Amino acid sequence: MNRIVILGGLDFFGFYLSQSLMNRGIEVIAVQEMPMTKLEYDLNSFFVRNSLFSLAFLPEQSDAAIDRVRRADKFVLNEYAQTFESAAVAKFTAENDVIRVCRENDKQEDPDIIPLFTVKVPTLYGPYQPEKMVFATLLTSIVKDEWTFTVDDLINEANQEAGDLLYVEDTADALADYITGNGAEDIQLTSGRKKRWKEAFCSLIQRYEKLTKYKEIATKVEDQDEKANDRFVIIKDRSIDEGIEEQFASIAQRLNGDENGFSEKES
Repeated sequence: MNRIVILGGLDFFGFYLSQSLMNRGIEVIAVQEMPMTKLEYDLNSFFVRNSLFSLAFLPEQSDAAIDRVRRADKFVLNEYAQTFESAAVAKFTAENDVIRVCRENDKQEDPDIIPLFTVKVPTLYGPYQPEKMVFATLLTSIVKDEWTFTVDDLINEANQEAGDLLYVEDTADALADYITGNGAEDIQLTSGRKKRWKEAFCSLIQRYEKLTKYKEIATKVEDQDEKANDRFVIIKDRSIDEGIEEQFASIAQRLNGDENGFSEKES
């Protein structure tokens, strides 16, 4: 396996999956919708000097670019954070094996896209988590010391995220292992603990005194039902405390002007 295309290769999860595949010596083509977001531009800066990485865009009119994408060994349709129009996807995937990645509670099925297999993932956290998500919202507020939201503002998002939880980089590594190991079945990646998001949220509240006023969110979050129709693959990711520390350090570094810093831990 020499080349993999990732539609959404520079969003939160796509970035880590791209990085993990390139660490294995695999060429990655990230296909992005235009215009790109600021986060996508920032994440692209990590890869601009990597000879294994290149970009293509939607809509893409170049026949040469389309042909280059179609000659890839695999095509990952990364719908963790967004969905893509089937017509746009079909332009690139006519001759590819399509692997679809989506959230564990995603029930949407596009009849025009028949994936080789689907990988479901739970809520992910870590550096570069989207700002609207609960952990990113709270940690950013600590760094800025700005509190522009209420408990009720976070409840709806918390209920969408609650359930299982995995650290994004470790999840990307597990998926890269599965893809490069010729995995071919529908799977769901999991920590094996369906209330792990709530455990992590409580740990976050205990760690930072300024968040105490939001602790009632844990009592208002609805527990998720156990899913039964997917083949669960339990992965071992880093501890919640370590993951939260790395996400906080990333936010603090970026807000202090270090756009590229996300791997160093808070001292």
